[in-house]
Amino acid sequence: MHPGSNGLSCLGCWKKLKIYCVSYKDLDGKRFWKTALESSEFKDLLILLETYLTVPLSTVECERVFSKMNLTKNDHRSALNTQTLDALLEIGLNGPNIGEFNFSQCIFDWKDEKRRYFI
Repeated sequence: MHPGSNGLSCLGCWKKLKIYCVSYKDLDGKRFWKTALESSEFKDLLILLETYLTVPLSTVECERVFSKMNLTKNDHRSALNTQTLDALLEIGLNGPNIGEFNFSQCIFDWKDEKRRYFI
């Protein structure tokens, strides 16, 4: 609850929010919550609403990471250490699409990063 508020004011805010939901049912979800969270009418519910909006609705993202990990650390690469596996997962999940990656530019950037000696 908001500092200085009590359970009754939260209950009142909750009732107002339900009325607000019905009144603004035509707004898309993003605009609805933006408007509601910016309103001083719902300040006592702000922490509850912000928490609700950050809780994932499913385990899809977690399952996607485990799936990628199983593809990365297979029988042929079973000795990967944690740091290497983490780096490979980070690239695999968040890196650029392989078709869009500029390998030539990457080599030039690596070369220019510090003085390198080629034999």
